[in-house]
Amino acid sequence: MIMPKINASTSQLKAKKVLKPLLFIASGVLVANTLGIAIPKAKAERADFYVERGINKANTGDYESAISDYDKAIEINPKSAEAFYNRAYDKAKTGDLKGAIEDYGKAIKITPTDADAFYNRGNAKSHLKDYLSSLQDYNQALKINPNYADAYYRRGNVKSHLKDYQASLDDYNQAIRINPNYINAYYNRAYAKDELKDLQGAIEDYNKAIEINPKHINVYYNRGSMKFKLKDYQGAINDYNLAIENNSENKKAYLNRGISKEKLLDIQGACSDWMKASSLGIKRADEWIKNQCPRRKE
Repeated sequence: MIMPKINASTSQLKAKKVLKPLLFIASGVLVANTLGIAIPKAKAERADFYVERGINKANTGDYESAISDYDKAIEINPKSAEAFYNRAYDKAKTGDLKGAIEDYGKAIKITPTDADAFYNRGNAKSHLKDYLSSLQDYNQALKINPNYADAYYRRGNVKSHLKDYQASLDDYNQAIRINPNYINAYYNRAYAKDELKDLQGAIEDYNKAIEINPKHINVYYNRGSMKFKLKDYQGAINDYNLAIENNSENKKAYLNRGISKEKLLDIQGACSDWMKASSLGIKRADEWIKNQCPRRKE
């Protein structure tokens, strides 16, 4: 029986380019918050004003209105890298990934040394499964900033999608070198190690992920799967117990805890877990219940 694995992945975007905060006051004069310097109202027409207002709107979740402000900023100043970058960021937030990629490209033409723009464009391309092109963007982000832990992590994820597990492992190593508490890098490095048949190494990485955050989603389940493969069935049961404690609706944990109990000849316990898995929607458990738990099947 195959033990499923879960490969954690994030769609993180790097934070927006933030300009000096401005606000309106009743007199119709703009004031710079931090400096207290009065700015003539006419300067509200500057591109930076619309970029800043767009950022403030986006921070409230009003992405469409924010995008309209970035449009105005770009009309005023077609060379505003900040306007293109922030418009791309908010387009990605609204699901317009192709539009985001186009705007990140324009920001990059204006400021070709912006590692974050390459990184975010790589994320958008990766989400669209344009993996080879996303690799090029992560490569460029790392060329600009060799200590960009997130870029190593995301590039590692792409390489994992392409089944180049050794290369993905190398990238996770770099991310962890830069940030020793990078929990998702440990989690996904464990996945790569599993694919490379280094089960004990995978367990060690899951241990580290648990040390950093004992509530990290799916880590106990995946560590249990490694222990199952090593035929440490009681150890696997212990981890599935912890997975279920964290999420009582974890149907795969019930299913695989049942398999582990079956291996230890605890058929009654196995049937109980399979019935729970079945009630949560795992249909393949029904056949096992039918064949091995006839007295409990109504």
